[in-house]
Amino acid sequence: RDGCMASLNVCWKKHGKWVVTGFVEEHSYTLDTPRRTKKHRSHNVSQKFFTAKELMEQLHSCGMGPSIIAKVINTTSNIVEIITKHVVNHLRRHRMNNVGREV
Repeated sequence: RDGCMASLNVCWKKHGKWVVTGFVEEHSYTLDTPRRTKKHRSHNVSQKFFTAKELMEQLHSCGMGPSIIAKVINTTSNIVEIITKHVVNHLRRHRMNNVGREV
């Protein structure tokens, strides 16, 4: 984040090991708890797995709704745990990005 002084500096030494050469713990913002970090976009695993996205689109094209899609993905694959909101958000973005390109 901008203005945050927190840092961890490491250096590769000749003896073949990484050594911590500097550490500043002070943050310019409050840190989130592990429970709250799950809500950050960067931690949203459904955004990271292309396979899950493709599967969502295929199941939706077969007429399945978001809650059924989430259940199918969670019970038939070990890609990632998906909730209905992930499916809804992805399908919404997919539709918005493909307006005018429908087949």
